[in-house]
Amino acid sequence: MMRNLLGALALLLPLTAARAHEFMVIPSAAKAPVGQTMKAALFMTETFISPDRMPPAENVTLEWVHGDKREPLKVTPAEKQLDVTVVVPKGAFALSASLVRTRMERPKGPKKEEGAATEGRMTRSAAFSKSFVNLKPESTFWAQPVGSRLELIPQANPATLKTGTKLQVKALFDGKPVAALVQATFDRKGEPGKGFAVKTRSGDDGLAEVTLDRPGLWVIRVKHGVEEAKDGYAFYAGSANLTLRVE
Repeated sequence: MMRNLLGALALLLPLTAARAHEFMVIPSAAKAPVGQTMKAALFMTETFISPDRMPPAENVTLEWVHGDKREPLKVTPAEKQLDVTVVVPKGAFALSASLVRTRMERPKGPKKEEGAATEGRMTRSAAFSKSFVNLKPESTFWAQPVGSRLELIPQANPATLKTGTKLQVKALFDGKPVAALVQATFDRKGEPGKGFAVKTRSGDDGLAEVTLDRPGLWVIRVKHGVEEAKDGYAFYAGSANLTLRVE
């Protein structure tokens, strides 16, 4: 099942910025029996989302989260990815992953993409990824932040999404709404991609809208960077994504 899902994910569109590796956490299934084990994978990708590079395990944190309950999960290096086994808890939950670089980076050239640092500034990069498991139509957990510094909150239950839905998402930075670049794409089933299918911005209220105009897997991403003189760096560059499946 894990191989089949990752194979489907590999058909998603390339990143607009080909050199920008996206950090992803992908569960093996959207639903799993309570008390049994399920698999998930964490990986870096330039082809959105076929695994092509293993994240540095020492910089990765992964938890399952439900309300005020959370539990850290141990990751195991595998080919081009990190694997994790989850004992499925009762109720809906999220897999919440973060990749925060402990070393600072000095970009070699100017970046045109919003949220990226410009040349010469010491930068701390952070990436966050979130996926839901065992959501039901009556679930409300999806509306609660998991606490990532940068995060996307869907404004409708992902378990009820249908083709044609105009889904609002709210971008939060440090727990507050933020105006930021929001992009989305979908599984094109092997057709050549030309970048993100949707490119928009959230307003000052953090809200942006994405039309889910076809069934299958969708990935929504927000990028946001801030000037931040702290711990030896001058700029904080954040990226966060959310995966959803549309019926």
